[in-house]
Amino acid sequence: MDSDSKSYWDRPEVRRSVLFSLLVSAAVFRFATMGRQPLWLDEAVDASFASLSFWSCVFAEHVHPPLYRTLLHFVVLGFGDSAAALRFLPAVFGTLAVPMIAILARQLVPQGALTAAALVATSPFLIFFSQENRDYSLFILLALLSTWAFLRFRETGRGLALYCGLSVLLLYTHYLAVFILLAHEVVYWRHSHQRIRDWMLARVAVLAAFAPWALWVAGHYRGESRIFLSPLSLVPTALIRFFLGYGILAVDSTRLSDTLLSRLLDEGPIIIPTLCLFGWLLWRGARRVVLRPEVRTLLTAMIFIPWVALVLLSPWTRLVHERYLAFQAPFILLLAAAGLCSLRWRARLSASLALALVIGFSLVAYYGAPGSVLGYRLRYAKENWPGAAAFIRQEHPDTVIVAPEYISVALDRYPLGEVREIRTLADCSTLPDLQGTQRVALVISHSGLTQESLRASLEATYPRIAHASFPSQNSIQVDIYDTSQRPRILARNSSTADKRGR
Repeated sequence: MDSDSKSYWDRPEVRRSVLFSLLVSAAVFRFATMGRQPLWLDEAVDASFASLSFWSCVFAEHVHPPLYRTLLHFVVLGFGDSAAALRFLPAVFGTLAVPMIAILARQLVPQGALTAAALVATSPFLIFFSQENRDYSLFILLALLSTWAFLRFRETGRGLALYCGLSVLLLYTHYLAVFILLAHEVVYWRHSHQRIRDWMLARVAVLAAFAPWALWVAGHYRGESRIFLSPLSLVPTALIRFFLGYGILAVDSTRLSDTLLSRLLDEGPIIIPTLCLFGWLLWRGARRVVLRPEVRTLLTAMIFIPWVALVLLSPWTRLVHERYLAFQAPFILLLAAAGLCSLRWRARLSASLALALVIGFSLVAYYGAPGSVLGYRLRYAKENWPGAAAFIRQEHPDTVIVAPEYISVALDRYPLGEVREIRTLADCSTLPDLQGTQRVALVISHSGLTQESLRASLEATYPRIAHASFPSQNSIQVDIYDTSQRPRILARNSSTADKRGR
């Protein structure tokens, strides 16, 4: 029976049919609801860059290389800048990752190709980045493509020019592409030395192609603080995200004061069994691929070098966030697929059902928020800028203070009515001139001490008449102040002077 089943699934026409079904399923998961959530700040920033002229778009910023926003530029020109239009490219890239992981798995773990494709197609983590207007889905797809091209060159000696081109595209998509190229370098020098001269020339060509952008960035670089979590929690947080996505243990600004341990205990009933299940499959997968030295070297370098490097360099690079490791997710899932395929059919069936339950619940938590399932609160939400704009319109202020000024990129996508907008600099806590105003709205998000000082100054000067909070991955606070009367400070000083006069 096992032999017949195995031969059935090995038929090319059956494999093509299953892969096509997985491709369709992946497209449905990614395209069906890609406009459901509003754009959060970084998505809106990329949208604003894409709406510029071509060269202004290319050189809009140095924090990310320009390939993704340049492609997005043409989408905006043709289809506008709605949330669905802006997320079209990520959804395409995320869908294409499904057949790509199947092709790559045929080289690394042949029997796990369809299983790996199924895990990638339904991965809550990969679906999340397929519905976000950022460069990560393109980064993930190019990581798979470049690794496939590298293995093809290593096995056949052909396709070095293709690999060279994909390496350049990788570097122009995300700076951490250097980890992927470094993993390829480790495999090349450890397991093969074919066409060394051509390999070295190809590496020089890649560096030469990226050098103009690197030189421009060096001339425009300025230090930024981009640390988001403890370096020691990077690896466990990344693994939780790879397996469960963002619907489980969702980022919620109202829970920022909670420790990671308390949140794990609170959501342990889903997290702990998931980690045990995937940990077991990863262990079995590692035991299986260890039989092939080149595969072992590739996956070890692809997974452990970035982990170690980001943790060790965190005091200087400050790039501590699981999204920077997003390119690892398909390779982690490939390892889990290898572990699943190493089981006997009864154990494989049980593990597959457990995976289906975990993934199904994670997808419900992602798509179903806000709400609750089986007593579990679905917290996932992006920044609710439409809600903030609606509250402002409802309160009819004549002036809106935006603090810091860059959040206006997201807020201004939604109508505020006939208001004057004042954008305060990120390091400015001084009250702007509000003479002649009747009612003022203060909008704060991504705030720091400066913005809280500005709020305190308004609180001390004018009566607050309304407040609304929009908790999500980054909280939005809107306060309404009555500025039609004399400021409290002036009234207090006048009263004191009157008493002294008497």
